[in-house]
Amino acid sequence: PRLAITELQLFAHYQGTAGIGAELSPATMPTNQTISEALYVATIIHESIRMGRAMELITHSATVNHGGGIRKLRERVWGNPIHYAHKMLRDLAEGTALGVQLKSDAFDTNQSFADGYMSPLRNISSIDPMAVLAEDGKTLWLSLVHRSATTGPVALAVDLGALAAAGEATVTTLAGEEWWDANTPAEPERIVPQTSVVQAKGSTLELNLVPFSLTLVAIPLG
Repeated sequence: PRLAITELQLFAHYQGTAGIGAELSPATMPTNQTISEALYVATIIHESIRMGRAMELITHSATVNHGGGIRKLRERVWGNPIHYAHKMLRDLAEGTALGVQLKSDAFDTNQSFADGYMSPLRNISSIDPMAVLAEDGKTLWLSLVHRSATTGPVALAVDLGALAAAGEATVTTLAGEEWWDANTPAEPERIVPQTSVVQAKGSTLELNLVPFSLTLVAIPLG
C-alpha cells in the first residue's frame, strides 16, 4: 500500500466557545498564515520520511487557489512562514534518512476537538527530529521542530556517533514568538530564516532551540 497526502494546509476556523480558556481566540488560531503552519507541515514531512516508500507524495497547497505560502494584498507580495519552511526543507531531498535517538521533555494535550475526532495526546516529545545524510555524503542535515508551548528554550546536545564534523555547522532558524505569530503587510519579514554558525567539537555540538521554531543544521562531515 502507498499513501498520498494532498492539500496539507491548516484551514482552522474559530466557532463558538473553545473551552480551553482565554488562550484560544480568533486572533490566536493556528492558521496557514502563522508559524504553526510551518511546524505542522515540517512534522508531517518528518513522519513521511520515516515511512519510507510507503509515502508516495505530499502536496501542501495549489499555488493558484490557495497561494502556496505566498500572500498578495493591494499589489504587495510577501511570504508566509511556510514559504520559507519549504525552501529550508528542500535540502533534505535526495538524501538518506538516518536513525535518531532523542531524549527530551514531553508534554500532554488536554482537550479534544471536533466532537472527539481529535483526541487528547500523551507524552509528546517537545522536539521532533530528522537526520538526513546528503546525497554526496559530505553534509549531515538535522531538521528540528520545537513544538511545545510549555517547555521553553531547549539546550540540545547532539552526538553524531560514528560521524565526525569537519568544521563549523550552519544553523538556520525560522521562529515565531507565539504559535499564532505571522508575517503581515506592516511586517512582511517578521518571520524569516535567521542564520548563525556553531562550532562542532569532533562528534558533538550544542544547539539552542527556541519555542515555535524550525531549525535546519548543516554539518560538514570529515
